[in-house]
Amino acid sequence: MRDDVYEADGAARFCEANGGLLAGLTSQDELDFVAGLVGNSLMVPWLAARRNASDPDNWYNLDGQCHHLIQPFNPSFWLQGEPSSNGDCAILRSIQPPGMRAVGCHNMQPALCKQHAGICEGSGTLNGTSGTFTSPGWPTQYYNNMCCGYKIIAPPGQKVVLTVDPIMMMCGDLDIWDEFDCFDGDSVAADYIGATMNWPQTFYSTGSVLYCTMFTNAKGTNRGFAAKWNTVPIPGPIAQDGCSGVMTSPRWPQTYLPMTLQEYNINADAGYRINITFNYFAVDYMFDYLEIFDSPSLGPPLLRNISGTPGVPFWLASNTNKVSMRFTTYTRQYDFQMGFYMFWYCIPL
Repeated sequence: MRDDVYEADGAARFCEANGGLLAGLTSQDELDFVAGLVGNSLMVPWLAARRNASDPDNWYNLDGQCHHLIQPFNPSFWLQGEPSSNGDCAILRSIQPPGMRAVGCHNMQPALCKQHAGICEGSGTLNGTSGTFTSPGWPTQYYNNMCCGYKIIAPPGQKVVLTVDPIMMMCGDLDIWDEFDCFDGDSVAADYIGATMNWPQTFYSTGSVLYCTMFTNAKGTNRGFAAKWNTVPIPGPIAQDGCSGVMTSPRWPQTYLPMTLQEYNINADAGYRINITFNYFAVDYMFDYLEIFDSPSLGPPLLRNISGTPGVPFWLASNTNKVSMRFTTYTRQYDFQMGFYMFWYCIPL
């Protein structure tokens, strides 16, 4: 524990910059051990605990790089009368009896950091436009009880394409499994993309950062994986002016890619509104969709949110001469559809 003081987010950044994570509590033994480390210090440290914004009565332990380790805090860890409504972050009081107290996240407290054992060779932050990494022990055997994190940061204006191939991880009964997971951002708090265990997979970010983890339990091991990554440009908006045009999903008529975020803008001549006719539309009905807005800036009013495979042809009309659209996809590579084909033309106001 350092004597320097930080706000809660600053304490977490300090720990990460020094190869660790803000410490959380997962057992009574760990609470007693950490309380002993802190001793009778008057400067009580931050813990990796946050109130759930969507469920304020619950708090979560964010210690650990793998989402499998995110879990509710044991109620016995709190001091009597806690957690109070005094804040959404937590500190540790070490004097007897030790326990957690809720405080405001902008308080200034020292950082208490935790580092995992050094068995995650090759993990950490990866920068640039391409690279490779492998699981610890590849190609012979990885270890049990690992949680290794890989943060890939592309240059501005680029997104990450990561291919895991080959991959051989333990997969058996419900309680015997290891896996590789990816998230669309810089931590496990970002949108979940998907996982793989024993089949090659390609993961795509929508922005410049992709975060992936390798999680292994205590039951059995395997050879692991080899991964390679590169970056590609983040697509800019597609814009058309005038009184007619054609727009399609990315890569049409090939299948579109997962983790796509493509914007479209139609600017018709003054004095007209816009008729949009779809001659083809087929996307994953659970995860992929096209939003059409009766405005120039992806804002309300929303004309229609389209997903699945509606009958074609179908059409809709705007109330103004400007329409914006956003095509969003999340599906994995084996779920792909072709997307959409549409044409538009002016009609008098």
